[in-house]
Amino acid sequence: MVDRLFFGFLSSRFRKSMERAFTVLTSAIIFSVWASLIFIYSVSGLYSTQGLIIQFSIAIIFLFTIPFFYLLYFYLRGSVDFNVSRRKNRSFFYSFSIFSYIFGSLFFYSFGFTELLFLSLCYVFVTSVIFLFNFWTKVSAHTAGSAGPITAVLLVFGYEWSVLYLIPLFLVYLRRKQEAHSYLQLVLGIIISVFVTYLVYLGFYN
Repeated sequence: MVDRLFFGFLSSRFRKSMERAFTVLTSAIIFSVWASLIFIYSVSGLYSTQGLIIQFSIAIIFLFTIPFFYLLYFYLRGSVDFNVSRRKNRSFFYSFSIFSYIFGSLFFYSFGFTELLFLSLCYVFVTSVIFLFNFWTKVSAHTAGSAGPITAVLLVFGYEWSVLYLIPLFLVYLRRKQEAHSYLQLVLGIIISVFVTYLVYLGFYN
């Protein structure tokens, strides 16, 4: 039904290509870029141009570049696929990413960039909880990696951004169609990321 509603006018091959592209662009690592851009745009009136450049640079280095190239290294070696589909391979990547997020948080804190510090701390704690759940089930990094940052955006900048929740909801459909996760794993990604992000907001930002 969703296919007919949104993609019925597209050929089967082009539709699958669009779905794969959407999956890549909404992966947890790449979504950190979109989230960082929204934060930078939303705080653009609070900081100087230099401050905004520093914030975006820290975000790109620690939320995206380091985790991405670490994954890319093992992907090029053939050790994992881009989505790290095997659950037993995920824990090491989660732990490495957590350390990168922690270092990013320290830089944001040292410069006094409160908003991006909140986002970075959300990445630390959400990824840590998913790391623990990974010993039990393969929680969707796609739904968690989109729903968490979107929740952070809403909590800090207002509910006019709530339309973005269509992304993780569509990912539930898409990743299930691709047989990457069960519905439980997909919904758990949303629940964990939203709940933990809200707790971080209450404990740190509010």
